[in-house]
Amino acid sequence: MKYILSLVLLLCLPESASASWKTGNDLRSAYLAGNRAFAYGYIFGVLDADPNLQAMLPKGTTGWQLVTVVQSYVYANPQKLHYQASEIVKAAIYVSFEPHLVRACLAAARSTAEGGDQAQARVVCQSVPICLWEKELPNPYTAVVPAP
Repeated sequence: MKYILSLVLLLCLPESASASWKTGNDLRSAYLAGNRAFAYGYIFGVLDADPNLQAMLPKGTTGWQLVTVVQSYVYANPQKLHYQASEIVKAAIYVSFEPHLVRACLAAARSTAEGGDQAQARVVCQSVPICLWEKELPNPYTAVVPAP
């Protein structure tokens, strides 16, 4: 009986209560609808979850400045909007406030194509959002299957 009741309650939950990831497309839709409050709340949620990200921001950076930075990144990079919105927020902050880290990661990733150390490149890139370097450095989570 307890299991049946749990199942009934679960099925009665509204769709909005189901777990789902927001994507860059959701951020773009919020901007287009003029819902900067959603973007503001989402961006600060990402910042609250990552103290290292907070440390990158120059003193005096305002919330609306961050909303505008992320908005600019979203509009300039439509090819990345399928990524999780949190990755898009992180990428916008990295590109805007820590571009030297992004450049170092990309240089390390590109060196692997020329026989460089892939493990070292991963160390350099570990804090940089994956959507900024994934095409340069193979995904560490995919299995390499040897040729037959």
